[in-house]
Amino acid sequence: MDNNHGPGSDKDDLSPGTYFTVGYPTALQRAAEQTLWSLANAQTNSTVHIVVPFSRKQDFMPLGAAAYGRADFMVPGELECDFETFYQKLQQARERNADTYHCEPFAVVVMSEGVNRGNETGFFGEYAPEELVEFARKYAKTDPFGNIKFRPELVALMAEETILARAKDETGRRKITKVTSRAPTYMLRDGPGIPIDQRMGAELAEKCLDLVAENEFGQMATVRWDDKINDFTTDSVPIPEASKERYVKETGFFDPDSWTATDKFFSYACRFMGGPPERRDYLFDAGKYKKAMPVE
Repeated sequence: MDNNHGPGSDKDDLSPGTYFTVGYPTALQRAAEQTLWSLANAQTNSTVHIVVPFSRKQDFMPLGAAAYGRADFMVPGELECDFETFYQKLQQARERNADTYHCEPFAVVVMSEGVNRGNETGFFGEYAPEELVEFARKYAKTDPFGNIKFRPELVALMAEETILARAKDETGRRKITKVTSRAPTYMLRDGPGIPIDQRMGAELAEKCLDLVAENEFGQMATVRWDDKINDFTTDSVPIPEASKERYVKETGFFDPDSWTATDKFFSYACRFMGGPPERRDYLFDAGKYKKAMPVE
């Protein structure tokens, strides 16, 4: 007899048949909080801050962290991208933030764990310090297909050092002098879930029991949005269909030009996350206070 299952994954990477996977809203909220803290820290210390959350092959987690953590942009792992393009976007973000908030340049970028999948240098290319590449060779793991896969902590370290190496000009001076990072991993799934995960987890368990009572096996209980009641409910799909993976690049959630979330992503996520926070609640606009200061 085939078992029945519910869609449990903190990376939202299973089946177009479910609206979201249970665990994703909780993990997204925690990753976004980490990114918001990085945002405030980056401005306070005039740094570039890199956030590399759990993501594996799909970019739902880093995209959500960037969107709800109000990062400047997200470096995808699903799409081909090169370090030089990233570096130019980073410089533009730093200057844009400096102009907007009347402060020293800073930026926050969320980077997919899968950005460097394939080989030791990959995305980081010629600017990756050789000693760090050797370290990566020693500690990188391989996926089931033999591709090299870095842990988020290693991707974060590679990003820090490669940005600093690229920022050095012909005189030896650096245009960027401070880069820090964080790699939220298992803490995204630890502890109790947020209310929507707890509620849908319980409802999916009940749906599985109903399927058993109806002698319906080989099914995955799914989360479905019901326009009639303007709320989530449960449904089911056959497990072969449920086991299909989904990717951000197939959804229209990511703008490949700006490397940011689209309105379509926010329309999708707001049903379980609400609206994103305002950047102004986490950043300080020095220009407002300069204007208010009396001139002697």
